[in-house]
Amino acid sequence: MSRSLQDQLKRSGLVSDQQVRDHRAKQRKARKQGAAASEVTEEARAAAARAAAEKAERDRALARERASEAEARERTAQARQLIERHRLALPDGEEAYNFVDGTVVRRLLVGVKTRDALAAGRLVVVRDGEGYAVVPTDVGERIAAREPGAIVHAASGGDDADGGDEYAGYEVPDDLRW
Repeated sequence: MSRSLQDQLKRSGLVSDQQVRDHRAKQRKARKQGAAASEVTEEARAAAARAAAEKAERDRALARERASEAEARERTAQARQLIERHRLALPDGEEAYNFVDGTVVRRLLVGVKTRDALAAGRLVVVRDGEGYAVVPTDVGERIAAREPGAIVHAASGGDDADGGDEYAGYEVPDDLRW
């Protein structure tokens, strides 16, 4: 009594045996292709997920790089602004102050007081575009915090600045004649 629809249609004469075999073959092929298609879709989904993860990582790396470049530009702009705001006006000086920029000796014409302040370490020379500027030491420290390569010359101060003689810890014998 519980016959399949195909058997019932075949007995009633609506379909032939050949049509039933063809239909069963199509169903088998569809089932096999469905299993293979599900495997392919699983692989495709995994590949798509990997590609999406790789793209997201590349995008994050690019965003980090852009953010660090923007931060570097901002620090450079802040250093340039500090230089412009705190640079000392150097009138035509009568004294030459020599300093080393990399491997080249450079010269600034400054006044006597400015030269003495540079030698004592109260002023520093900073790179300002193609030229140089003189700023106070505390401003130079703030500039160096933002852009370390901007400081060209900072004198350490003289021996008198540290409060004594560098040989003060050595004892001179009494019998030594000068």
